[in-house]
Amino acid sequence: MTSVRWRGPGEMMTLFESFFSLTRMPFGSDLPVEELFRWQAFNDGLAYLTMVVKYRRTGILTGEPGTGKSTIMRTFVGGLKDNGQPVIYIAEAGLEPRAFNYLVLTALGVEPKRDRTAAKKQLKSRLMEYLDNLHPCIILIDEAQLLAPAMLEELRLLTNANYDSVSPVALLLVGQTELRTRLTMSHTAALSQRVGLRCHLNLLTNVETKDYIEHHLKMSGANRAIFTEPACMAIHQYSHGVCRVVNNLATTSLLIAYQDRQSLVDEGIVGRAKAALGM
Repeated sequence: MTSVRWRGPGEMMTLFESFFSLTRMPFGSDLPVEELFRWQAFNDGLAYLTMVVKYRRTGILTGEPGTGKSTIMRTFVGGLKDNGQPVIYIAEAGLEPRAFNYLVLTALGVEPKRDRTAAKKQLKSRLMEYLDNLHPCIILIDEAQLLAPAMLEELRLLTNANYDSVSPVALLLVGQTELRTRLTMSHTAALSQRVGLRCHLNLLTNVETKDYIEHHLKMSGANRAIFTEPACMAIHQYSHGVCRVVNNLATTSLLIAYQDRQSLVDEGIVGRAKAALGM
């Protein structure tokens, strides 16, 4: 197994960046949204989220781990900051109905009452204020495949509220592929029927993986090719087009190349990175 020897945090980063003529470590998760690589599934996901909000629907966005769901949501939410639209993001695996009501009420500037029934009435009343508003209240629930049956039922009741033909809420459930399976079960049929829009993220294609790698390098200051085409193909083969795995393989490959003083990453280095990652 290949090991990477660190000289020290500050020294390593400075020498690493200098060696490849980079301004920062590429393939991180902290790229500004305007610098993110937008592949086909990314653009499809953004268009889908826009539809969910525009038509005030309940929708689900699913994908395998590491396929970019959170990145797409971050980009989408970032584009809503300036219009005053309420966006409530929730990512709690153990979320319960009481906590859900309290979280949403607090986010909307309402102090929740302790009694659960009273809090639910508060929430419905507050949401009704968005009925005639130009923009609906947006509720995003991440890792939704982990929601308990009681929480799924709470969401059904929320979407089944006695509103007019227009809903004050755009509800989006985001999760792994398991979420689609859960919504086919008999006890979730009523909620599933209310899901008007569904989107599943596809993996990066071979060409998109190469473009993804080159884009990240360019955004990090690269002015030349650092990965050979066979290296990019090997990364796609080993990662199966999963963005997070592409990032890990590309980063480890760069570190190995730096240790070997190789200015170009070839497929052999990618193979060593695969072994170093235990893949």
